[in-house]
Amino acid sequence: MAASLKCEAAGCTEVKTADDMSTCIALMQLHQKNEHEASDAHQKPPTINRPVLQQSIGEEEWAAFTRRWHMFQKGTNLSLGQVMAQLLACCEPELEVALFREDPTIASRAEKEILDAMKLLTVVNVALSVRRATLLQTKQDPGEHVRQYVARLRGLANVCQWSKTGVCTTATCSGTVTIDYTEDIVKLVLLNGLGDEEIRKEVLGTTEIDTKTLNETVCLVDSKETAARAMVTDYLRVAASSYKKMGRGQTNQASPRPTHDYGEQDKMKCKIRCQCGSLTPQFGKVRGRVKEFKLCLECWKKNHPRTRKSSQPESCESMEALFHYVATTEMSSGLSGALPHPTLKLSVAVDVEAYTKMKTPCPPCRSATITAIADSGAQTCLMGLQIMKNLGLRQQHSGCRCPLRTAPPPRPAKLPMVPSPKSTEVMKDWLLKRYASSTFNICPHQPLPAMTGPPIEIRVDPDVQPVVTRRPPNVPVHWQEEVSEQLKRDMALGVIERVPPNTPVTWLHSMVLTPKSDGIPRRTVDLQPLNRHSVRETHHTITPSHPLNR
Repeated sequence: MAASLKCEAAGCTEVKTADDMSTCIALMQLHQKNEHEASDAHQKPPTINRPVLQQSIGEEEWAAFTRRWHMFQKGTNLSLGQVMAQLLACCEPELEVALFREDPTIASRAEKEILDAMKLLTVVNVALSVRRATLLQTKQDPGEHVRQYVARLRGLANVCQWSKTGVCTTATCSGTVTIDYTEDIVKLVLLNGLGDEEIRKEVLGTTEIDTKTLNETVCLVDSKETAARAMVTDYLRVAASSYKKMGRGQTNQASPRPTHDYGEQDKMKCKIRCQCGSLTPQFGKVRGRVKEFKLCLECWKKNHPRTRKSSQPESCESMEALFHYVATTEMSSGLSGALPHPTLKLSVAVDVEAYTKMKTPCPPCRSATITAIADSGAQTCLMGLQIMKNLGLRQQHSGCRCPLRTAPPPRPAKLPMVPSPKSTEVMKDWLLKRYASSTFNICPHQPLPAMTGPPIEIRVDPDVQPVVTRRPPNVPVHWQEEVSEQLKRDMALGVIERVPPNTPVTWLHSMVLTPKSDGIPRRTVDLQPLNRHSVRETHHTITPSHPLNR
């Protein structure tokens, strides 16, 4: 008995018929695999980067993080068990450690509870008045597009709560109404913070500017900026074209064609008699141009005593000056302010290598984005105190009045006093003052003087596998603060240094703490594995008792 099956795919009218049902099912499966599964196959989209949450951020950065997190969660189709792990992985290592210190069971919490805990530790609470004042004082940066400026204003305005809630005035309604006037505030700040004064005057002078919406105002300012950029671009293109033409004309004059040489050579051969009676050329070149002379050079100098010889080359004298800015003579009389200095947006950071070369511990710092005036580099580059604060550099006094560490002075040829028991105190004071900046200088804030010569080489058997201690030593609670201060002091002295991150470790030995006689900790290093595999060098010396036994 014949069997038939119809394809159940939407829009497909395919029907398969066979002698038995098993053959009909096989034909229908083959049809679905060739026709429908191939059409459903699509290219795998690229992976979405997981957002990163940093510490000490504002409300605007937190809102941006939550938006990126929801996009990441939606684009990766995370399961319920993966959401918590991925959300905690968005934190920086320090923030993640702080979260688990605050709540060791935070990994088992709900997503909303984890977000609330993250916000509590990362977002810096700023008063609403401060946020609103920051928005109202925001200006357009030089070279910033108006749409980027408006996007920046919207981000600041979203955390300022520009809304009011009141009771509905309708007689039959007893609910509340929320009025949001964020768009009006953004428009007000936009008109007040435009960087170009000419565009600002034109926009404020536009009819019905008060009734235009924010988007219409942005389109108006955008058109003005586009026209201004087009004018500057056209002027620069014309100026560059004129400069190239002028350069070509000078090149042609500097290397004239043979067809013109005959006429100029004939002119150069002509002589006239000056009023002083001497013969002088009738024609000559002045600043690259052929001119007729009526006097000799000496008579011309007598008639022009104030004229000085120009020190500029001929190629520069024949050029015309070009304005750095667009200028026009068709303007009404009146005074106008000078154009603002060109500025740039720069990302600056502290040069850590300079601290390393000077063997000085680098303070905690960060990078910052600043707006600086573009300069030729001929003058001194200056940065204000505010930029230093943005970089994390704080003005502070070390509180150290120790003398600067210097090398020991040479051995004196003669003592300044007669050595005797009576002059013990005088000699002690003299020794303390003479070696105050070298031997007796125990200042913990200045690095020790570095030794000169080749570095010390530890000879280790090359076939030995390096020993690395991964487990840190246990420090008693009453010693933790003192040991930490000792480590910081040794880093300031240059005795030890912090290992940079992502540095492979070949040999690593454990720190050993033992108490001194007065109870303070003594730090040593367990070098037994290194001593076990190091090759000792023999240094033969004579013992003090050996000459006496001869």
